[in-house]
Amino acid sequence: MSATDRHARSRLLAAAALIVALAAFPLGALASHDFPDVPDSNIFHADISALADSGVTTGCGGGNFCPSAFVTREQMAAFMNRLGALAPEKTPVVNADRVDGLDSTQLARTDQTQHFSCFGGDMAPLTSDVTYATTAGYRYSTSGDISFSCAVHLPDGATVTGFAGDVYDNTASQQTTCSLWRIDADGNGGQMAATPGSGAAATPLYTTLATATILTPDIDNAQYAYTASCYLYGGAGSLIRLVKVTVTYTGAP
Repeated sequence: MSATDRHARSRLLAAAALIVALAAFPLGALASHDFPDVPDSNIFHADISALADSGVTTGCGGGNFCPSAFVTREQMAAFMNRLGALAPEKTPVVNADRVDGLDSTQLARTDQTQHFSCFGGDMAPLTSDVTYATTAGYRYSTSGDISFSCAVHLPDGATVTGFAGDVYDNTASQQTTCSLWRIDADGNGGQMAATPGSGAAATPLYTTLATATILTPDIDNAQYAYTASCYLYGGAGSLIRLVKVTVTYTGAP
């Protein structure tokens, strides 16, 4: 047998051993990465360790990794399937430290409450004949009753579970209410939720006005645009300020 034939045969045997090792290893299991043929000085040591720890490979047999062996297309398919868990019954490997502690089963959960907020400084005035000011991000009137609004962006198919307006209010004579609206292509709107008004006696400085009832909870971005608005009653001055509005929702990742 020529040297060329012996070399080719060695490559085939190494490839076959690696295929057997990969095929015998179940997805998702953990493996030791202490391969004797991959010393710490190997510049790819950390990468090989990560693959072994995640279960993508157990090496080429005999406890070795065979770092210089060729990889066939079928071996590459096994690697990629194990890494991405492409088979329907498999779960992909996830580095939880890089996704805020969530594991792979939680990345597309739809039962967790999320929120969207419009802060006071981002809310545009709807009343053109009333002047207003912004202080530390808060909106307030300087000449009379005024309303502010902002667009609300929620994922399609979400379900609204709560709506609230945060205000700074140090008087019982002025008040504000906030509402969540949906508007169709013809400009027709419908109120989805509304908060009670502030301004009762002994109102604290910072108040969260939260609605207890959501009239229309479903988000359908193909049919509607969504806005939140707050109306500040009671005349001019900085006694009442709009801090933010918040929409909480579930049902979409």
